[in-house]
Amino acid sequence: MTPQEMLAVLAATAVVLAVFLATTRWVGNHWYAGAGTVALLGHVAFGSLVLPRLPYTWDIGRFHYRAVLILNGELPPTNPTINSFAGAQAVLYSVFGADPTVVAVFNSLCAVLVALPAADLARRLYPGLSTTRGLVATVLFLPLPFVFLTIPMRDALGVLLFFSLLAAVARAYDGEMWPAVIGIPLWGALSLLRPELGAILLLGGMAGAAVRAIDTVAERPVTLRGLVALAAPPAVAVFPFITPRIPVAPFAERLQRRTVGGATYLDGFSYETSLDVVLAAPARALYFQYAPFPLHVTSAFDLVSVLLLPVLVALTVAAYRSARECERDLAVLVLVLTTYALGIVGYGLVDTNFGTTVRHRVPFTFMLCVLGAPTIERWAARLVGVTPHGSSTRSAATNRT
Repeated sequence: MTPQEMLAVLAATAVVLAVFLATTRWVGNHWYAGAGTVALLGHVAFGSLVLPRLPYTWDIGRFHYRAVLILNGELPPTNPTINSFAGAQAVLYSVFGADPTVVAVFNSLCAVLVALPAADLARRLYPGLSTTRGLVATVLFLPLPFVFLTIPMRDALGVLLFFSLLAAVARAYDGEMWPAVIGIPLWGALSLLRPELGAILLLGGMAGAAVRAIDTVAERPVTLRGLVALAAPPAVAVFPFITPRIPVAPFAERLQRRTVGGATYLDGFSYETSLDVVLAAPARALYFQYAPFPLHVTSAFDLVSVLLLPVLVALTVAAYRSARECERDLAVLVLVLTTYALGIVGYGLVDTNFGTTVRHRVPFTFMLCVLGAPTIERWAARLVGVTPHGSSTRSAATNRT
């Protein structure tokens, strides 16, 4: 790194740190301010000192090339989703210089800010949740998300927009107007960066809104089992009619395009009919959320991913126990579960490379954290020697932050 590049990184770090401290002052959470500052500086150190020395390039050069073209007033190759972030990247380049490390610094801010809407969403999901310290620490310091949200690509901004929208939709269910106002431009920005995330969030939001409407007019409280029983017969009835209309070509084309490199899995598989898509969905969703598995280890990256497999399993257990045992807002639960299920199935059907899969599943790993928040808080309380108060019961979770 040249002295000029170092000065640019230091200037970007100063701006990012000032924005973060202003945000924490507005939030008024001193614990988050301390933990977030540590995480932010860790991201910046990793992005500026470690990341350039790793033997992996991902798509950093692809975004950098397009951003430089835009900065020079030229038109990049057609790809709206990549060009939308490259345009924002070009703005940063115009201020701090054309160095991807600058983008890594600003991604660090996005990665740390994700904890705020995640915690807000958890409080909406579990009204009795009295602390989110464990959840915030998990979102801030999970190793693989920590790495991938630092990389100078669109993932960090996409995840921040995704969770900000989830939290805004959850607030809108309670009649708050400002989330609906800011939700439209946020959804537009997310759809530019990650149209698939925008689509599943829209469907999840509609499902949660339908549940809230049913709960409002129903004479008795609506339960999740009751909703499943209500939806199952129509779903079974329309299944034979919808299945043949599933577009096979887009799934097959994306699957073939992503089956590249030495970290592919389930290679040789292809979709011939719409029934192939339906039958493959469950298994590929499991691969997306948990792969690589121990027998897949062929590199240091695979080894690190496998070592974190028990963490993913623990988060899944925490999510299941919390959603089943704790007091929760059913509409928000349906919002989160629908968005999560559509996400892991949709990505699972087209992802077939470990590197891409681990990066794409970051928002869904954080969704497991949100779903498992009460149990995570109980585990965190035991870890620091605090007696939890009903963290996995039908009441509150643990002590107030």
